[in-house]
Amino acid sequence: MTATRNGTGWDLASVTARGRVRPVDVVRSEWSKARTLRSTWYTLPGLVIVGALLTLLFANAARRGQADPEADPFEWVFRGLLILQLIAGYLGARAVTVEYATGTLGGSLTAVPRRGRILAAKAVVYAAMALVAGWVTAVTMFLIGRTVLTARGLPFYAVTDPGVARALAGVGLYMAVMSLFGLAIGVLVRTTAGAVTVLFLVSLLIPVLSQLYPAWLATFVVKYFPTTAGVRLLTVKDDPALLAPWPGFAVFCAYTVVLLAVAYVVFRRRDA
Repeated sequence: MTATRNGTGWDLASVTARGRVRPVDVVRSEWSKARTLRSTWYTLPGLVIVGALLTLLFANAARRGQADPEADPFEWVFRGLLILQLIAGYLGARAVTVEYATGTLGGSLTAVPRRGRILAAKAVVYAAMALVAGWVTAVTMFLIGRTVLTARGLPFYAVTDPGVARALAGVGLYMAVMSLFGLAIGVLVRTTAGAVTVLFLVSLLIPVLSQLYPAWLATFVVKYFPTTAGVRLLTVKDDPALLAPWPGFAVFCAYTVVLLAVAYVVFRRRDA
């Protein structure tokens, strides 16, 4: 017997009946569930739309001379990514919190007792969606920023300039990892509100308040905190006081892997 589709998407029950559930079957099931969630269809377009609007806001501010004259134009135009990372994290968290809230996770665990497969399938599906949405968002923001600034005769980068292509590709990679970060938090706190609160603290509040910390703690937060290290990948100019782009992103990935490992242990042991 093969997997069939029902009103809610890919049916794992029919796969279970044949006695063997392949990893690809679980991925198909998670992809089907993701497509039926309303949050998916306002989160993914929202990433692009909010990114475009924030880019217009910052680019027009630069055009009117309201930007810091010492600021790198790429970083100024892409400042909206600080907000967009919350959306990517929310996307990943909702992958599991919505099932905790509705009680549907139990059905998935009945069909696939090996919980690691479910968590891995969610990671694959939501990271892939965030990756593509991040790339679309990056291109959109770049084109808007370049159009607005060059129309006023202000300098801006070309795609062929050193570091630009890497930074644009990095937006998708960063959003993909941030969705995994959100997925792990969602598993640990089990509620959407709780996950969003943690994401807000980690991605915005704690880094923003770094100037208020003792010197040693401020240095750690600015240089080695998950999100502040990860966003180095999204910059064009190197800062000798901070991590280089790829090492910074590697630090963010390491945090995420550890958090996912903890989430996996908790997911295996805790009731749905």
